[in-house]
Amino acid sequence: MDALDDAAARAKRREKQDAEDLRWLLSGPRGRRIVFRDLEDAGVFRAVFNTNAMTMAFAEGRRNQGLQKLA
Repeated sequence: MDALDDAAARAKRREKQDAEDLRWLLSGPRGRRIVFRDLEDAGVFRAVFNTNAMTMAFAEGRRNQGLQKLA
Protein backbone atom coordinates (compact mmCIF):
# COMPACT_ATOMS: atom_id res chain seq x y z
CA MET A 1 0.00 0.00 0.00
CA ASP A 2 2.90 2.37 0.58
CA ALA A 3 3.72 2.48 -3.13
CA LEU A 4 0.09 3.28 -3.96
CA ASP A 5 0.00 6.00 -1.30
CA ASP A 6 3.24 7.50 -2.65
CA ALA A 7 1.91 7.45 -6.21
CA ALA A 8 -1.34 9.07 -5.13
CA ALA A 9 0.54 11.75 -3.20
CA ARG A 10 2.78 12.48 -6.20
CA ALA A 11 -0.24 12.68 -8.51
CA LYS A 12 -1.97 15.07 -6.12
CA ARG A 13 1.14 17.29 -5.89
CA ARG A 14 1.48 17.33 -9.67
CA GLU A 15 -2.20 18.22 -10.13
CA LYS A 16 -1.82 21.08 -7.64
CA GLN A 17 1.36 22.30 -9.36
CA ASP A 18 -0.30 22.14 -12.80
CA ALA A 19 -3.22 24.22 -11.51
CA GLU A 20 -0.85 26.79 -9.99
CA ASP A 21 1.17 26.96 -13.21
CA LEU A 22 -1.96 27.50 -15.29
CA ARG A 23 -3.22 30.15 -12.88
CA TRP A 24 0.13 31.94 -13.23
CA LEU A 25 0.08 31.68 -17.04
CA LEU A 26 -3.45 33.05 -17.29
CA SER A 27 -2.77 35.88 -14.83
CA GLY A 28 -1.39 38.14 -17.55
CA PRO A 29 -2.44 39.14 -21.06
CA ARG A 30 0.60 37.52 -22.68
CA GLY A 31 -0.17 34.13 -21.16
CA ARG A 32 -3.85 34.39 -22.08
CA ARG A 33 -2.90 35.20 -25.69
CA ILE A 34 -0.64 32.14 -25.82
CA VAL A 35 -3.31 29.83 -24.42
CA PHE A 36 -6.06 31.25 -26.63
CA ARG A 37 -3.84 30.89 -29.72
CA ASP A 38 -3.12 27.26 -28.81
CA LEU A 39 -6.85 26.59 -28.40
CA GLU A 40 -7.57 28.20 -31.77
CA ASP A 41 -4.82 26.17 -33.44
CA ALA A 42 -6.29 23.01 -31.92
CA GLY A 43 -9.64 23.76 -33.57
CA VAL A 44 -11.62 24.06 -30.36
CA PHE A 45 -13.76 26.89 -31.73
CA ARG A 46 -14.55 25.42 -35.15
CA ALA A 47 -15.91 22.28 -36.75
CA VAL A 48 -13.31 19.71 -37.79
CA PHE A 49 -15.42 17.90 -40.40
CA ASN A 50 -13.53 16.65 -43.43
CA THR A 51 -14.57 14.17 -46.11
CA ASN A 52 -11.23 12.39 -45.70
CA ALA A 53 -11.59 10.17 -42.63
CA MET A 54 -7.89 10.23 -41.71
CA THR A 55 -7.69 14.00 -41.96
CA MET A 56 -10.79 14.33 -39.84
CA ALA A 57 -9.48 11.86 -37.26
CA PHE A 58 -6.23 13.82 -36.98
CA ALA A 59 -8.10 17.12 -36.60
CA GLU A 60 -10.43 15.61 -34.01
CA GLY A 61 -7.42 14.37 -32.03
CA ARG A 62 -5.94 17.88 -32.00
CA ARG A 63 -9.33 19.29 -31.03
CA ASN A 64 -9.65 16.78 -28.21
CA GLN A 65 -6.30 17.89 -26.78
CA GLY A 66 -7.48 21.49 -26.96
CA LEU A 67 -10.75 20.64 -25.25
CA GLN A 68 -8.82 18.95 -22.43
CA LYS A 69 -6.79 22.12 -21.94
CA LEU A 70 -9.95 24.22 -22.04
CA ALA A 71 -11.60 22.06 -19.40
